[in-house]
Amino acid sequence: MQPRTIALLAAFLALVITGAAAKCTKNKDGCARCHTGNHRCAKCFDTYGLTPKGTCAQCKVPGKLGWTCVKCDGPRQDVCQACDDWEGEQPTGVYVTVKGRCKYCKDKNCDKCAPKTGICRTCNRGYGLVKGACIKCRDENCITCNRNTARCTLCYTGYAPNPMTGRCDKCKGAECEACKPGKPRICTECNFGYKLSKGRCVKDPTSDRWA
Repeated sequence: MQPRTIALLAAFLALVITGAAAKCTKNKDGCARCHTGNHRCAKCFDTYGLTPKGTCAQCKVPGKLGWTCVKCDGPRQDVCQACDDWEGEQPTGVYVTVKGRCKYCKDKNCDKCAPKTGICRTCNRGYGLVKGACIKCRDENCITCNRNTARCTLCYTGYAPNPMTGRCDKCKGAECEACKPGKPRICTECNFGYKLSKGRCVKDPTSDRWA
């Protein structure tokens, strides 16, 4: 085979290989969305970073909470850009530091806190945000009590906030799941097996079909 022919063949193979490497496939190799023409990735899934070449690289952030990094710098996978974490049913707040690491929010009862500063924005259930700190609500049936721990704004199932007292009033009847704020005798939502009738929960005969 002539040298010129060999050179042309080598160039052709290199072009094929390069083209294949640049091919983008949605839902593959961490890519969530490809650019038009499928030559490079436009958006990566969580825990990946988009590189200048249009590929997705797995995040590798050091530290105990490095695994909570959901978005990292493409060229530097050890630098996190966003952290998020859920432990069991209760969300545990984490945030990204100035140096691109993941840490717990400064307040242990904080659900969501601001990036870089770690200052709390939203507290866990049963706590209210008062001057940047999460303080326990005074009523044990209260979910949120922002700015004033003595005044509940959202209650657990079967209770409703009283705008006058700030406490959680128990809904009338064990079958009532939710009632009007300040008017616990007027039910707005019933437990399974019951239906609303003039603000009260009555037995729903059609529910036996699903039993």
